[in-house]
Amino acid sequence: MLLCFPFSLDTIHQFNYILDFTCLTIGLMILIHMLDEYEKRFSTLTMEPIVVFSAIYFSLYFAAPMVDIATGNLLWFGVDLFSTGIQSTLVAMSGYVAFVVGYATSRKTTVNSNSRVQFRKIVSNRNLDMIIMIVWLVSTAGFALYLSMYYGFSIRYILSIGMSGIDSTGNIISRSYGFLMMFAYSMVTATLLYFEYGRSRIVKFSMITVLLLMQTTWGFRFILLQTVISFVVYFSLRSGRKMRPRDMILGVLGALILILLMTMFRDSIRLGKGADFSSISFDGIFVALREAVWDNLRIYNNFYAVVKSIPSSYPFVYFKEVVVGTLTMLIPRSIWPLKPDPRAGISLYILASSASMQNSGQAYPNLGEYYYAFGVFGVLVFMFIYGRWMRALRLRFLSLSDRSGFDRVAYASLISMNVQCIIRGYIPSNFYMVLFAGLPLLIVLLLASREPAASADRDIK
Repeated sequence: MLLCFPFSLDTIHQFNYILDFTCLTIGLMILIHMLDEYEKRFSTLTMEPIVVFSAIYFSLYFAAPMVDIATGNLLWFGVDLFSTGIQSTLVAMSGYVAFVVGYATSRKTTVNSNSRVQFRKIVSNRNLDMIIMIVWLVSTAGFALYLSMYYGFSIRYILSIGMSGIDSTGNIISRSYGFLMMFAYSMVTATLLYFEYGRSRIVKFSMITVLLLMQTTWGFRFILLQTVISFVVYFSLRSGRKMRPRDMILGVLGALILILLMTMFRDSIRLGKGADFSSISFDGIFVALREAVWDNLRIYNNFYAVVKSIPSSYPFVYFKEVVVGTLTMLIPRSIWPLKPDPRAGISLYILASSASMQNSGQAYPNLGEYYYAFGVFGVLVFMFIYGRWMRALRLRFLSLSDRSGFDRVAYASLISMNVQCIIRGYIPSNFYMVLFAGLPLLIVLLLASREPAASADRDIK
């Protein structure tokens, strides 16, 4: 802390630095205590939900501001928002405490046996491969239809990352069916299911190849990062041992390579020009790395902007986005042309008083949305609910001594949702993201468990 302390800056930035460091230290102490307590009760073979959550949360709200202050990188789209940094950091710390309370305080420490019987009723029968394949094909078709209708991409353009079917963006059909993008999340879960229960290595290779090609063409780094996290967690659970540093390093490197390539090509692909390999250079890699990682962590500034303007300049939006936006989001505008915008409130660039932020695609993280809805009360309530959700995920799929393949897939596909849910806080979209990610699990659970147990030809392990 002393080596990086911003002695040359004014008092407000120094106080921000001290408070961020203090909150980070307290947060880590709470996390270590929680892990010590859980290690005594459970045999955990991979990352705990609270570890995944805390790593992202601490990086975004405490570590990133400290680095920016220490390096003198104080402006965000031309505006210094650290005037509300102290208040914002205190709100973030209170939100983490609410999350921990929700995660740790519950009378329920095991999953009901009847519930477990239902979840473990799935049988590996001769039809299971086909069921999963159909779910994967439907998810892939839905995602491909979205890329075709929303961006104008042809199938050949998608599967070649733009090296065939050039200038396909002139074929945009309609942007009224944005909800079809949710099949991208179903596709990841369906692929994991086939990796668990499928027999054909060729099919597995084909599935993961098509998945990565479609996500690269789409160009959303968070989705690709979540996919990598899902597979790393899944294979770690499948190996039956704790995740070693080597596994984490290889996973991070793999994710960085894919995200860097996507970052370098995504603008030209989205414009219908295909992957431009001439853009590969050392400077290009550095810029792509900064855009993919650091610029996304710096959106804590957008949370500061919300705290700065709400409710002093603009009122809370209450349930307009959280409830109304969620209920109406999936209704196509072709059916309801006058459908209200799912996003409520004033545009972010107005809250931040930064004209250069307009059309930049910026969004506020999860705390920004909670605070914009109900202020500090909203942060506390939603973070408590978030903690409850992570605890339920842990109890149902992770902390079991007799964890099944279904449990592994469910946990791996859902735990990665933390990336989007924290850094891109938008409850209507995130709600359906989790719903569609879990949809293949529900379909397989319902269809595969209809077969009599006597027809099983192998046990699920």
